[in-house]
Amino acid sequence: MKKLLVLILAFGLLCANLCAVCEDDASALAKAAGLDIVGSDNAEGAIFCDYSVDSSTHSSMLWSDAAQIYTVSGDPATVSQLYVDALALGGWESCRYIVGKKARISFGTKSKKVCGTLDEYLDQMQQALGVTATASAAATAGSADSHDYILNTNSKKFHYPDCPGVAKMKDKNKKAFTGKREDVIAMGYDPCGQCNP
Repeated sequence: MKKLLVLILAFGLLCANLCAVCEDDASALAKAAGLDIVGSDNAEGAIFCDYSVDSSTHSSMLWSDAAQIYTVSGDPATVSQLYVDALALGGWESCRYIVGKKARISFGTKSKKVCGTLDEYLDQMQQALGVTATASAAATAGSADSHDYILNTNSKKFHYPDCPGVAKMKDKNKKAFTGKREDVIAMGYDPCGQCNP
């Protein structure tokens, strides 16, 4: 029971840290673009990043962490670049592209067109907005996607290092790996069903 409680607390701290990274990076991008950020309480705690086209001369972006919702507004060129850069940083549970009152393309929510992954959504947003993620955002996104894993060379499963299954693994079958989840899967490994890496 104690182990389960410790795992739940550790998972909660990990989620809070990931959300803080998303918010801090998006806020830093907004400040660098010279945009004023307005904050409000996030009563629902949802982690999202939305872009809205209000008119040909004005657009806005909303994003959140577990405690706050942040809003910026400005000319479409600046705000759309900020949105694509924020998407490249990743970590969002849902994203929407809104024109007027219609959500045209969304990730993680139901609408007219739902993308399978955040990367697919980012690709479509770059095409729709005619904006490419800046090199700094892409580099940050690449490092954010990198994680530590333990590979079981016998069962061809991969785990988070703190997974209980790692403790049961024979040393000769353990292999440490740092990189992207997609890279591990491409190497022929399947995610552990217990820790869900």
